[in-house]
Amino acid sequence: MRRNKLLLCIMSFIFYLSAASFAAGQSADTPETKTAAPEQPVNYIAEGLKHRAEGRCDKAIENFKKAKKSNQFNEDWAFYHSTADCYTALKKYDEAINAYTKVIEASRNRALTAEMYRERAKAYYLKASIPQGIDKSFLALASKDLEEAKILGIDVSDMERIIAGDVKRKPLIEHAADAQKHALEIELILEKYDEIYGRLTARLEQFEKKLTAIKERQEFLESLVASLLQKDSKKKAAVKAKTKPKPAKKEQTEIHLQPKLINP
Repeated sequence: MRRNKLLLCIMSFIFYLSAASFAAGQSADTPETKTAAPEQPVNYIAEGLKHRAEGRCDKAIENFKKAKKSNQFNEDWAFYHSTADCYTALKKYDEAINAYTKVIEASRNRALTAEMYRERAKAYYLKASIPQGIDKSFLALASKDLEEAKILGIDVSDMERIIAGDVKRKPLIEHAADAQKHALEIELILEKYDEIYGRLTARLEQFEKKLTAIKERQEFLESLVASLLQKDSKKKAAVKAKTKPKPAKKEQTEIHLQPKLINP
């Protein structure tokens, strides 16, 4: 009985040692490693749409470009459709017209194509309208796109009324782009003139300050010289008063009285 208990204790001890060594081997051979979860890709299209809805068109275009680079757009025209309105809002009319054109060329949807014609007409007209007047060539392109939009069944009467009203108020110009270029050149010249005038005014003010300082210094020197001259004249007068010779005493002259002769 005792022998069986002793044998059981020895077997239990051996089993414990085996289990401990196995556990130690497992911890040494297979250390626990934490695997970081893969980062989810940024949905740049959603970010761009959010920025566009909030009026931050520059940020929207930036995100749409990242989405295009990451192949998040299923079709290229979808990228241009997303950015076109933003370019118009930023007054980048050439980029907007190019984007609308890409969508018109690729789209097979009648309603979408009609909308793109109308929006491209708007971009053409905004490009045509300048302070000096309206460019006739871009106005013609805008009118053509509005006709295409009407043919496709979209209402463009509001835009036509706006254009007609502006045409009555502004003159039509053959080469408005050249006129605008000359206006910008004149504006740059005027800005340069204002800059030069500002510099000259600042220098004139500096010169007047220096001239005032010179006058004040001259007045101080003149007063100093006058004071010194006055002191010098007083000193000379004092010295002269001290060294003035006293008048000599008159010598007593002997008076010889001759006796009068008395006649007998």
